Amino acid sequence: MSTHPTDEDGGAIPGTSGGREPPQQPRPPAQTGPAGARPSSGKPAASQPGGAAPHVAEQAARHRSAAERAAQRRSADAVIAVVWDPRLRRPASFVWRRRRFRVERVVRTWVITSGWWSEETQVSRHYWRLRAEGRLFDLSFDRIAKVWRLERVLN
Repeated sequence: MSTHPTDEDGGAIPGTSGGREPPQQPRPPAQTGPAGARPSSGKPAASQPGGAAPHVAEQAARHRSAAERAAQRRSADAVIAVVWDPRLRRPASFVWRRRRFRVERVVRTWVITSGWWSEETQVSRHYWRLRAEGRLFDLSFDRIAKVWRLERVLN
């Protein structure tokens, strides 16, 4: 009797050392890198002379610019000074990063009120999307804290 696994017909199961197929040899690890690229040595691209491969540098630049844009959006979340126009009932100008921006027009307004049943979770804000100095800004007025914030710079 054979000690090797067999199928129902008594033949050896492929992949086992039942004698019908040669044992499978382990495959070498796959080469990684851009399609069509030939490795010049067994070293990673970053350790080769000249630094990182061009596609890696381009990808890092894209991520850096995306990170810079995200940092700009985050830094926009700041308390600002706003000059209110009582006749038009809208912001006339605001100061951000020591620069005064004159409001050209109001693009959109909306209000968010939530959690009115609890002082701890209560939110009441009036938002303004404004065109100022050729750029688009989102400002908010927190009606509870009585504070103006620049939420986002859209372009």
